[in-house]
Amino acid sequence: MRQGRTSASSGRAPRAWDRRSTAPCSLGSRTPAGKVLGDLAYLVALFLIEPLYVASDFTLYLNRRTELEGWDIEIAFRQLAARRASAREAA
Repeated sequence: MRQGRTSASSGRAPRAWDRRSTAPCSLGSRTPAGKVLGDLAYLVALFLIEPLYVASDFTLYLNRRTELEGWDIEIAFRQLAARRASAREAA
């Protein structure tokens, strides 16, 4: 009989799962020292990842603003290029 299932012939209830055997590896989270180590590992990961996340989000923001508001600069550059091209033809 598999653990966690009832058998119709036996009529017994399933055995309770042993929490220690199914817990993920968490640096010994059952002890206070393990909890402190887990918290420290979380903080180290947070402080390493968070600046990259914020910088990439800001870069996406700048890219979007450039796409939305850069069209007027593009028009100005095209007018400048047209003026230079007409000045060259006149000279």
